[in-house]
Amino acid sequence: MKRDKLKLDRPASLGRSGPACVGMEGAAERFGWPENYVAILVSDGHLPALGKPAQNGRKWFSTYLLEELSCDPVWLDKAIRIVQRKIQAMNQQQAGRVKPPVREVPLYGRKHEIARFLEQTAKEGSSLASKGENV
Repeated sequence: MKRDKLKLDRPASLGRSGPACVGMEGAAERFGWPENYVAILVSDGHLPALGKPAQNGRKWFSTYLLEELSCDPVWLDKAIRIVQRKIQAMNQQQAGRVKPPVREVPLYGRKHEIARFLEQTAKEGSSLASKGENV
């Protein structure tokens, strides 16, 4: 009785024998992408793993879902955009660490900058007061 209720619409290509689920390597191979692309999509929540694996645990994916997603051009386009954006952000962040600082730290330090600023504003205030202007 319960089997009648669980009718799944499966494509004819899935009639062949094969594993029901694959790991990160199998998912990457099925899409034709490097493994790090799949890892980015999983961490971003765009590609769901089976179960509730730990963040550093092995992830498993349904071959049925992977087949469906690999035939969906809208999903593929969004996935590639997510991966490109994430890789670009990582590259910019890495390049940011290598670049020299834009502004060098003065030898006299921040306290001296504040003291000098206060002295300048005091001088400007006294010069305006000597001219008869309201401060």
